[in-house]
Amino acid sequence: MSTLTKSVALGCTVLAAVASTGYGRSEARPRVLGLVENFELAERVVIGRLSRAHGQPELVVSEVLKGEPIEVIRGDFSRLDPRLREPDILYVELGSARKLRGCIFMPPTYVTRGFHLWNLAHMLKDPAGYLDRARFSEHVDKLLMLGYLFESYQLEGLELAGLSTPRLYYRDEPYRSFPWALNEVLEFKCLIDLDAFPELKVIAGSGGGELWQAACEHLVAARSHWGAEAAGGPTTVAVKIDARKVPRVGSLIREQAAEYLRARLRSDEPGMAQAALLALARMRDLDSVPAVMAMLSDPRAELVVAALEFLGWARDLRPVPAVIAMLSEQRSEVVVAAAGFLGRVGDRRAVTPLCELLRRQLAGFPRTSKASQEVCRALGMLGDPGAVPELIRAMQAGIEAAYGPLAGLGTGEIFDAILATERETLPTAAGSCMYHLTRRSNVAKEHLPEWTGRDLGPADIARWRQWWQDHRTGFEIVRSNAEAYAIERREHPPRAGKPGGFGSRARDRWVLVGICVLALLGGWVARWYAGTRRR
Repeated sequence: MSTLTKSVALGCTVLAAVASTGYGRSEARPRVLGLVENFELAERVVIGRLSRAHGQPELVVSEVLKGEPIEVIRGDFSRLDPRLREPDILYVELGSARKLRGCIFMPPTYVTRGFHLWNLAHMLKDPAGYLDRARFSEHVDKLLMLGYLFESYQLEGLELAGLSTPRLYYRDEPYRSFPWALNEVLEFKCLIDLDAFPELKVIAGSGGGELWQAACEHLVAARSHWGAEAAGGPTTVAVKIDARKVPRVGSLIREQAAEYLRARLRSDEPGMAQAALLALARMRDLDSVPAVMAMLSDPRAELVVAALEFLGWARDLRPVPAVIAMLSEQRSEVVVAAAGFLGRVGDRRAVTPLCELLRRQLAGFPRTSKASQEVCRALGMLGDPGAVPELIRAMQAGIEAAYGPLAGLGTGEIFDAILATERETLPTAAGSCMYHLTRRSNVAKEHLPEWTGRDLGPADIARWRQWWQDHRTGFEIVRSNAEAYAIERREHPPRAGKPGGFGSRARDRWVLVGICVLALLGGWVARWYAGTRRR
């Protein structure tokens, strides 16, 4: 089999894999959901009885567990197992968020991993009775359901003239980014370019500092849910975030749920303790911080890592001295999590210990690569210029995560450090770092170098050296990191792929898969034919 044939076959294999995963589509691919996630993303959860009283099958609703009141649901019930004997059916109708559509039917005898699924559904209405250990078994999904029920941060986008209400969502889980102490309704005025990537630019609103930054970074509008009549160009939308903490669900008050979850932190099963941590994080329960700090001495590394993540999301400074001491841990996963915590909480006491740790790690690089990368990112989040010398040494040692912090903290000396290399090529991050420094500088826009967005070859490095030689005199940093990013995003907004292009429809993707399969078959035939000729 020729080299060309092998290359074609391999390339087609990759294309087939890409097509089957839907890469390149402008919309997210439906995901396989967990049990709690089904209820969380559902627009309607009801219990009903299948009836044919009017000829066509319909669901006569006896109880609404989530969603607006409804008496009868008419639709496609063909997926129901005809052998199903139970008259009552749990009907879960998924919403349209993130392309999750469809419905799920479950009989009352459906049991998963020892916990009755109908019990989980009834927790939507009143979870109090299901915390009784004498009547109901302990279960991870029960803990996760409590976290969902007591989570807030509900998003609401107001209607625009000529447009349907936008489907808004968070880029990341809100408890990871928004302050936990919030207990109010926040209002933001956002700018959306319907032709550009579906991001919202916050231009006015309540709050400031960390809250403003979280809103700017994590609010997203799904373009696929704008009305078909939507015209292009920028427009404004009012966004509300209801950050009030949920005081009760049914007869269960918030503190009772939190106490139940805190007791699970001492479970012998790591999965139960981790689920309790996640549920308490979704509840934004700052009162659980002392109990979680006690987990830092647990011999099980996975629980220590989960506890550090929780404390980092909480932005609590009380654990800082204990976590700094953990930087000398032998378990690399604990060191990585500890560095991540210190960067997230932003306590400057951690700068010197992190720099000392980075200096020690360079002696063992690349064996210490993962921990070194995390330490560099943490120093970048702390934003202390005193870390620049250590970050330069890390960059010169080959740690690519050092370039990002240097772009935000460095000055002209970074050009000298990068361009002094004897290597023939530099990674993309090096060019990105230098380009971002130029955007922070006093150099006029028309004199900025071209940024190619690829690895730097010998010719690229020579051009950068010449540019720096021409502009180093009088070069000054005059903008902050955030200001430079804002200018870049305003001048060069990322664009989404045009809807309806090749690969945006399932039919097109299957055509591509078919072409790749034919190419693979052709390669196999060529190989067989070459073998017969040799014989």
